[in-house]
Amino acid sequence: MKTEIRFDTDDLVKELEKAGDEIVKRAAPTAALYGAKVFYKGLETEVPRSVKGHWFSVKKSDKYWFDAGSLLKAMYVGYDKHASTDTLKVYKVGWVHKDAPYGYMVARGTKLETGGVKTPANPFMRRTFQKASAEAVQASADRFFVIAKEVLDGR
Repeated sequence: MKTEIRFDTDDLVKELEKAGDEIVKRAAPTAALYGAKVFYKGLETEVPRSVKGHWFSVKKSDKYWFDAGSLLKAMYVGYDKHASTDTLKVYKVGWVHKDAPYGYMVARGTKLETGGVKTPANPFMRRTFQKASAEAVQASADRFFVIAKEVLDGR
């Protein structure tokens, strides 16, 4: 005597593919944003702040006044639709150049025309990235799995 059991997985595979597409569609944007927000929060402690306002100019150009804390106020998290795709969502964390044009010089330092260092570099962006990377990846993954569970549970 022989018993035969058949288990057709075609429908199951189709459902899982559909769920996978829905998970990526719903989870990728917010998972990426959660990670970017971790970097932004890290910048709050790493961005240097002067105690008082200061003037800024480049090579004898007009001088511009900036209040204390203007670099931190210029920081942002923004979605990059040009770098993003259906399955890859990109958020940028940085500063608005017109609000703090000196940010690059703070991060990279400045040199005198004679070759000496006028202002040493304060690599706050790199420092934040190094300190917050693991936490940002974890925040993104946690958010992704929460949404994946919602999709699989039919919510």
